[in-house]
Amino acid sequence: MGYSYPEAIITNVIVDNEIVPVAVLPGGVSSGKPTTDCNSAGVCAPDVTGKAVFVVRLNPSSKDDLLVREFQFDTRISGTPSAFPAGFNSIARVIYVGDENGALHRIDVSDPNMDNWKIDGVSVTTTGKVAKASQKLIPIFDPNNTKVLQGSIPKSYEKI
Repeated sequence: MGYSYPEAIITNVIVDNEIVPVAVLPGGVSSGKPTTDCNSAGVCAPDVTGKAVFVVRLNPSSKDDLLVREFQFDTRISGTPSAFPAGFNSIARVIYVGDENGALHRIDVSDPNMDNWKIDGVSVTTTGKVAKASQKLIPIFDPNNTKVLQGSIPKSYEKI
């Protein structure tokens, strides 16, 4: 068997009070190597391939206008993103994506100011990293944790 990889989705988001058609692109497939780009002293940068989701405009006015936002994760993204609400001409308010550990993450894109978009309720910088070093991404569902995080899903779904 070869590598499996997530696919892109097409949806709409609101950016600066305008409806913008976008593609949501998972970051790619990792080589599986633990590190990449080692320098002559043997110090290596961690392999970040596949640990990001990119939101890009479908009709950019220039190459500099292509990237709307980047979101970086601690674990490789293995699931195809899913926007809610979904459907023709829908405007996404939330994008869900799964990682290779089976956790489900929520990207909140409901604010017209994309600087206020969040991953799992945590603010991120314009480069997609967690804004405060003291904060850690906590998925809305983690199969390794027997409890679903409080407030992450409506009470009516807790027993499903």
